[in-house]
Amino acid sequence: MFDWLNNFFGWLIRFFCELCGNNFVVGIFVFTLVVNAVLIPLNIKQQKSTASQARMKNKLAKLQEKYKNDKAKYQEEMGKLYSEAGSSPLSGCLLMFIRFPIFICIYTAVREALSYVYGADAKLIEAAEKVLKSDVLGKNLLSSSTPQLSILEHMDKLVEHDGKFAALTGGLNLDFNLLGINLLETPSLGKVFTLISIIPLLSFLTSFASSLISMANTKKTNGDSNAATNGCMMIMMPLFSLWITFSVPGAVGWYWVCSNIVSTIIMTAMQKIYFPGKLIAEAEAKEAKKRRKLEQQRINPTLNEKSILK
Repeated sequence: MFDWLNNFFGWLIRFFCELCGNNFVVGIFVFTLVVNAVLIPLNIKQQKSTASQARMKNKLAKLQEKYKNDKAKYQEEMGKLYSEAGSSPLSGCLLMFIRFPIFICIYTAVREALSYVYGADAKLIEAAEKVLKSDVLGKNLLSSSTPQLSILEHMDKLVEHDGKFAALTGGLNLDFNLLGINLLETPSLGKVFTLISIIPLLSFLTSFASSLISMANTKKTNGDSNAATNGCMMIMMPLFSLWITFSVPGAVGWYWVCSNIVSTIIMTAMQKIYFPGKLIAEAEAKEAKKRRKLEQQRINPTLNEKSILK
């Protein structure tokens, strides 16, 4: 279903990696930065939606109390309230709905790099998998979860076994080295004191930092009403990130780390520039100004509507 998107993001990853001197580490970071920058307008919309939801919190509570025995009337009045505010209870979820398929496509493009980044022939990939899975090269070298990255990791052995496998990369020689860490290797809980285990650790720490900042921002806007839920999410997401990155090659984990870092930077910037408290104060100041002018019109009917709304 998303194959064309996988191909598109694979092409983008290749473009940025080549732009950065065939360096996968730098290329993925720049690529992640650009993708998140494109989504900034949605981040702004989400911040404004958060402010709008916070503003209507008390109004909704009053409506709920007023129509607690009439759910239909409550729904009707709530709809009017959202309509007047130009907001929607689902508008804050728009960014998540767009981010998730993008994340899945990028994850797939990195995980199946030979197909989507290198553009290798499917039959040749299958042949390489069979060789790695057999005992031809001494033992089974194929990862069941990420076979294509296993092929890239053992390209030298494959080419030495049969020169036809050189066509898999099509002359594209990406550098998967991060300060001595081979990102084609897969971390193992049984070997936590190896260099590649740094990637899951980075993933956990960056995810935890992102959750911590997000929870602090939510607390500033909504108080402690969801403290228990937020506290649970703050530890669950980093642990999930740790578990995932211990089961996939470092190349996939590195993308996760980059995504955590870049999204946290943008989230912090959005909070500074479009802080919900500031947006709420501005909106309330406008409403107060409008109310004052409407009161002036009531006292002095000669004032026209245009002058009131200025």
